[in-house]
Amino acid sequence: MKIVEMSLEGFKSYGERVKIGPFSPNFTAICGPNGTGKSNFFDAICFGMGFRVGNDMRVDNLTDLIYQRGQSNISSAAVTIVFDNQDKKFSPTMYADCDKITISRQIALRGRDRFFVNGQLRKPTDITRMLLEAKLNVHNAHFVVLQGTIQKVILMKPKEILSMFQESVGTNVFDKEKERSQKVLTEKQVQLQKIEKDINESLEPALEKSKKEKANYIRWMNLGSEIIAMKYYVALNKKRVLHALLCKKKKIVEEIQLDLSNNDQQQITKRNELSAIRDRLKILSQQIAELETTPHAQKLKQDINNTQLEQNKLTTLITSISKDISNGLKELKLQQKSLQSTESRLKAFEKDNKSYIEEESALKAKTSKTREIMNKANERLELAKLGKWTTESGEPLGEIVDDLKQKETDLNNRIIALNPIIKHLESEVQRLGKTAKNTREIEEAERSLKKWQDMLSATELKLQDFDYDANEENSIQTKIFQLNSDEDRYQDELRSLAQRFAREERIRQKFPDVNKVPGPLLDVFSIHKGYEQYSLALEEAAKTRLYHIVVDNDATATELFQWATNHGVRVTCLPINRLNNKRPSRDVILRATKLANHEGGNLFYALDILEYDVSHESCLCSAFNVFLTDNQKIARLINGQDNWIYNTITIDGDCYNPTGQISGGSKSGMNHLIKNRTRFNHVRKTIENDIKLERDKLKALLASCINKQARSQELKSTIQSCQQKIETINVQISIKKDTTDEGKLFKAQQELHEKSNAKQSLENECRSITKDLQPHEKYLNNCLKNPQKEMDNLSKSYNDNKSEYDILWKKYQELLDRMSQEKFIHSNLVTEKDAIVSELDKIQCQIKESEKEYEDLQVQLPVIESNLNNLQHQYDAISQQKYTAQKQYKELDEQSRSIQQDLEDNQAKNSRLHNELNKLKNDIISLTTNLDAAKKDLLNQPQHVMEMPEYLVLLQKYDRTENGGVEICSISLEELTELYNAMIRERSSLQMKIDKRAIDMLSHIEAEFNELKNNQSKVQSERNSVQQLIENIEAQKTKKLNTSYTLVDNVFNHILCTMLPGNVRGFLSLVEPNDINEGIEINIEFNGMKKSGLHDLSGGQKSLLALSFILALLKLNPCPLYILDEVDAALDIGHTQNLGSVIKKYFTESQFLIVSHRENFFKNASIVFRTSCVNGMSHIQRL
Repeated sequence: MKIVEMSLEGFKSYGERVKIGPFSPNFTAICGPNGTGKSNFFDAICFGMGFRVGNDMRVDNLTDLIYQRGQSNISSAAVTIVFDNQDKKFSPTMYADCDKITISRQIALRGRDRFFVNGQLRKPTDITRMLLEAKLNVHNAHFVVLQGTIQKVILMKPKEILSMFQESVGTNVFDKEKERSQKVLTEKQVQLQKIEKDINESLEPALEKSKKEKANYIRWMNLGSEIIAMKYYVALNKKRVLHALLCKKKKIVEEIQLDLSNNDQQQITKRNELSAIRDRLKILSQQIAELETTPHAQKLKQDINNTQLEQNKLTTLITSISKDISNGLKELKLQQKSLQSTESRLKAFEKDNKSYIEEESALKAKTSKTREIMNKANERLELAKLGKWTTESGEPLGEIVDDLKQKETDLNNRIIALNPIIKHLESEVQRLGKTAKNTREIEEAERSLKKWQDMLSATELKLQDFDYDANEENSIQTKIFQLNSDEDRYQDELRSLAQRFAREERIRQKFPDVNKVPGPLLDVFSIHKGYEQYSLALEEAAKTRLYHIVVDNDATATELFQWATNHGVRVTCLPINRLNNKRPSRDVILRATKLANHEGGNLFYALDILEYDVSHESCLCSAFNVFLTDNQKIARLINGQDNWIYNTITIDGDCYNPTGQISGGSKSGMNHLIKNRTRFNHVRKTIENDIKLERDKLKALLASCINKQARSQELKSTIQSCQQKIETINVQISIKKDTTDEGKLFKAQQELHEKSNAKQSLENECRSITKDLQPHEKYLNNCLKNPQKEMDNLSKSYNDNKSEYDILWKKYQELLDRMSQEKFIHSNLVTEKDAIVSELDKIQCQIKESEKEYEDLQVQLPVIESNLNNLQHQYDAISQQKYTAQKQYKELDEQSRSIQQDLEDNQAKNSRLHNELNKLKNDIISLTTNLDAAKKDLLNQPQHVMEMPEYLVLLQKYDRTENGGVEICSISLEELTELYNAMIRERSSLQMKIDKRAIDMLSHIEAEFNELKNNQSKVQSERNSVQQLIENIEAQKTKKLNTSYTLVDNVFNHILCTMLPGNVRGFLSLVEPNDINEGIEINIEFNGMKKSGLHDLSGGQKSLLALSFILALLKLNPCPLYILDEVDAALDIGHTQNLGSVIKKYFTESQFLIVSHRENFFKNASIVFRTSCVNGMSHIQRL
């Protein structure tokens, strides 16, 4: 179907009726200025073919299509299109016999919208269906390319290009078929879910219930027979049990009667033994009473008590004197230490005094020198004021300059006189040197020979005197190996000692740099020798801080905390940079020490008895900022002072704080910690130092040995080279033997050398005088030119020297004052030393008196001990007799009690056996009655029970035969009875639950269940078929897309090459190589180089690429009619002409209606129409 002609009336800008035609069956072009109704012409075609308002047409409402929206007496619009229907290939089915088909569409302001086909009123769907049969799909109008379509294609993404491609291919048929199949699939799924719901919620529970009711009914029927069999079996076993129990009871009665007769016989024997023992106890009791009341025994006991009391008094007195002696010796040691400390301080003061004296003499000499310089500067200044300039030494400056100038003139004259003599001698030496050449060579060779011979002799002497032993190196290597072995052994011993300090050693291994982590506080100090007894006081002062780790700064502390957290170790750090604790001033310590010494005691600041690095003083001050003393009296005295802020700790660990409170120190021996740690550090340091020294010594010996070896080799090589050189020189001397004039040449050379040296000496002397003259002359000139400035300089120099002299004098006076102070302190120390010596003499006298008294008491003590031993032996003999009698009495008394207890036990046993015997007789009577009743009950049971299968099962399950051939039940009678009662209860419970119709109901439910299962299988099969159909549709769609993709790709390339001549190739590509559904991309190559994207192309190239792709899609499914609206807007004249050629070449059977502004484009058109605008209305005419 192709358009032959058409007419417009009241449509948009066409207010009057316009008839357009005829149209070319191939290529018709419409041109005209902008705004004259070219695009409205195409809107009219779309309107007449039934396009929807909105997306397909450039209006939002049908009334917008009426001329001026009905405001100029035109209230309706109509479009009539006449189609040629001679080509039956595109002919609609209903109008196959018509050669022409006329389609009209009319609208009015009232909203009427009517379609007419050949004058007959039709529905819009009829028009759409008719055009669809002619391959003109108005709902997917890919045959219409309106304004802006090219730009949209350029901006499309791969998914959008795929969607456009699918519309052109026509895969919507597959999509609709797939959608219908999806609906069927959904219905089948709903049916399946409904069937599964019926089965799961209704039938399966009912089926299970029916099966359970059937099983209950069968169980109820079987329980009846089982209960009868169980009842008989219970009665039989009851009879068995009663018979066995009766026999057992009779046997026990016989045994009890036998035990009673034996007990009666034993009681008679025990009573006779008890009577004999009681008579013996009376006799022993009388003997013990006689021994206790003897007068001799009582006197011995009183003498022993008195002697022991005297011995205890004497022992206490000896202990007290011994303690006094010990305390005196201890005090004597402390005084001696104090004396040593005072003497060391005196030596230190004497040393300081010596340094002060040396400093005083040096400062005094410097002051005197400065004073002399100041006086000389003053003299120069006074002479300068008088116009007499002098040097620093005081000599007249003018005279010195004149003398130097006169000397310089004389030396220059002497140099000028020497010049002609030197020239004459040089020419004479040159003349004589030509004849003396060989002589000089021989002399030089002989001197060289003598030199090498002397070197050879000296080297041989050195080699003879050189001490080198080849075995020395091996010996040193052996010693080094032995040292390494000893070091390994020592390290093993250190590791065993370090086990007690495992945590500290782990920290030491992690942080070996002692500058960053010196270690725990315990390791950064040691106690001075002789003060170890203060370890407990130091531990009381530091307490747990001994384990705190000393670090250099916060960063190291953070690193140590992180390591401790990772290894589960708890540490506390003491950063040195954060601690600013300071020790007390020297005056405070000296005042407290003097006070303690005055009271006869010792007092130390804790840090004064420790050895430590100065950088660790702030850490130690934080832990040991206390004073230590050897007795409590001194501690109380020191803490009683005003403004005292320090704790005082005694040697026993008692801590006195400034507020007067006292806390007792630990007596658990913790001071071993410091001692052990100190010993460990000392051992480790000693071993490491010894090994290091020994290793350094061996290394030095080894290096010396190696150097000796190298030196020996060097001397040998030197001797060899000297010998070779001597041989060479001897050969050279033997060759040169010519006669020469030697005397004249030597005399001339000597005279020339003397004259040259004299000239050189004069020149040097002249230069020295000139050098000395220049500063004096310069200074004299400055003084003469500017005398005031030089006088100011001299005045300034004098003032500077005077200031320096004043400073030195002040320092000298300060030093004298300090020396007088130190002298006063020295006198105090001497006085303190004399007091300590006097106290030492006093203590020694007291100790001697105590020792004498101690010896006298030691003589008395053995005498008292001997008397006490004699009395004790006599009393022990009497006590031994008494002890023997008491022991016999005790043994007999225990025998008596044991026999009495046995009699009581036998009596109780007889009473218990009589009671048990009576009870057993009653039980035998009861059992006999019950056994008769059981036999009677067993006879009343039905006799056919023993033939029932249920009974046989019970016998097989529970009966067993004993050794005597007696059959018994494997379970107790109570358990068997409980089983029987459980059967009865179960049958009673089932009696209320069973439904005798359950079997019939079960058959009906099973039949219904099987039917639903069959329906489920059938629907499942149908669902699978629909699923397979959907997969087939998707496969056909993909196949068609792939086939069409290949065709469009080829056509696209051909059309692009036609529109854009040159080495150009256009092609399509897939986003995912194996899946077309992921999107399509449009690509282009220039000269074999692919462009990475369309953004690199110009606007015209993009338009050509998009237009070529659109034409390729149009070629895929040819339509009888194509409408293009200004698709060449971005093309130049040449490419526009190429577009016309493409249309003629590739679309020979289709009709093209194209709007364009390019005149070259119209050269390929068969018919051209031009639009114009007159009085606001569009008109169209054929050119």
